[in-house]
Amino acid sequence: MTRPSPRAESNNEERLHEPTRPTAARFDSNSGRPAPPSIELSIDELVLHGFEPAQRYAIGEALQHELTRLLIQQGTPSAIREAIEIGHLNAGSINVVRSDAKATGRAIARAVYGELDR
Repeated sequence: MTRPSPRAESNNEERLHEPTRPTAARFDSNSGRPAPPSIELSIDELVLHGFEPAQRYAIGEALQHELTRLLIQQGTPSAIREAIEIGHLNAGSINVVRSDAKATGRAIARAVYGELDR
């Protein structure tokens, strides 16, 4: 009996592969729990009626902070668990006190998050 040459063996479909190494999981340094996935959310236009133009920055900043808080504490909404683009999102009407820009931003964030989590 003859043995196949080493060259003949290397042409077979059976090949040795280097074992893959698992990627390191990201963990929250404060809680020790797995870190949430990265999310990029861009709001191109926010239509507000009845507010002073000077309030837009305070409203936008409060919206951003509250939406970030909701994503961290409550997790990724079902509508955005995959990479998608939502062309238009109607978060409905909310009741706000027009003189409180921060409360308005927080209320908008909760409405947007709620719509994404349907």
